[in-house]
Amino acid sequence: MTDEQGSNGRYPAEHRVAERDLSVSRSVPADDEIDLLELWDVLYRRRLTILVVSLAVLLGASGYALLKAPVYNFQTAIALGSYQTESGETIYLEAPGSLLSRIENLFIPEADRAMRAAGERVPSANASSAESDELVYIESEAPESLVGPVSDLHQRIASSVSDDHDGRLESVREDRRTSLREAENELAYLRSGSVRSDRLIEARAELNQSQQALDTLRADLDAERQELASELNNAERRMERVKRRVPRSKQRSRVLSAGRLSSSPR
Repeated sequence: MTDEQGSNGRYPAEHRVAERDLSVSRSVPADDEIDLLELWDVLYRRRLTILVVSLAVLLGASGYALLKAPVYNFQTAIALGSYQTESGETIYLEAPGSLLSRIENLFIPEADRAMRAAGERVPSANASSAESDELVYIESEAPESLVGPVSDLHQRIASSVSDDHDGRLESVREDRRTSLREAENELAYLRSGSVRSDRLIEARAELNQSQQALDTLRADLDAERQELASELNNAERRMERVKRRVPRSKQRSRVLSAGRLSSSPR
């Protein structure tokens, strides 16, 4: 017997009533069909609300479109500084990627700080470049009321790039002027009288050395000729001696052959 049971072993009446009040969980088949008439009835009853909301959205969008100031895209193209060599080759002072990085990280922040210090409104700006074009573009999006600040910002950036490239070009010009001065000084030195006399002395010394070398070669050649002539005379004398010995040897061979014949037995 549990605590809920009475003395007679039955449940109390309140417990049976509570069980009757509980809803029994049963599986009810789901209805996936949409009742169009019921949906239309809901829309029809809410027609005023739908109409008011639609008109409010339409009026709000129209008012925003009419009151919002149009935004324009401003673009400034900056050409890379360059110069030509004597052979006609074009040399750029800076690569487009390097200039683009310096504009974004240096020139735009400098112009922004200068304009803020002057109390001007500062529009946004960004830089871009084309791979096949030696140009860098400064772009800004702003309403017509900010045309002046946009123009001022772009002008500041372009002036910074121009000043930087002018400095680079002046450095190249200074290098060329230095090379030209060195060449002119060298030419003037070569044309001076002292250099001419020094060169003349050097040329005469080289000529004397060449003449001495030539005389030495001639002496060696004469010695070789004399040696060859002496060897030739000696050779001719030996040939004469050989020619003189040949008849005597023949006569001796005849005498010997005659003696052999006389001494033979009969």
